[in-house]
Amino acid sequence: MKLSYSLATRYTDAFLEILQKNDKMSNLENYIEAIQNIIDKINSDSVFHDMINSPLLPKDYITKKIYESSKIEDTLFEKFINSLVLKSRQELLFFIVKILNNYNLELKKLIKAEIITAKPIDSKNSEDLKNILKNKTGRDVILKTSLDESLIGGIQLYVEDKYYDYSIKGYLDSIKRSYAQTGGD
Repeated sequence: MKLSYSLATRYTDAFLEILQKNDKMSNLENYIEAIQNIIDKINSDSVFHDMINSPLLPKDYITKKIYESSKIEDTLFEKFINSLVLKSRQELLFFIVKILNNYNLELKKLIKAEIITAKPIDSKNSEDLKNILKNKTGRDVILKTSLDESLIGGIQLYVEDKYYDYSIKGYLDSIKRSYAQTGGD
């Protein structure tokens, strides 16, 4: 079975609908953390990964092991995990946690952004960037800063799934690509 983001979206939408019907949307962060616990276990323990994907083990045993690794006690969540396992779609959890995180940020009217600079950015410029992004998006900004000296100068900016490159390295790379395509003409 090929995993897809759209399939994960359908499972996530169904899970959110169940949470809304059962007045458990306030626990959304707990569910996200539980799924992240499962993903962390899968990533750190190859035996666990192989076990939960084994076609030879009973589905209820796999559900139990995944549910135990979530470190949450909630029958609704256990049923959700069981529905994934019954269709052998537990690998969708990697997509589901991302979708739930984005939905949670949307609910809180937050947006994640990352700025990568060649030199450390001061707090005034950081706050200015946050204000610009807030004015553009209408959401408060969670800004992560990173350093990459290979940029030479300028910035690279990630805002959710969009990428903006205003670095000297990016400019030089675009000249290089253009030159390669035209052969120097």
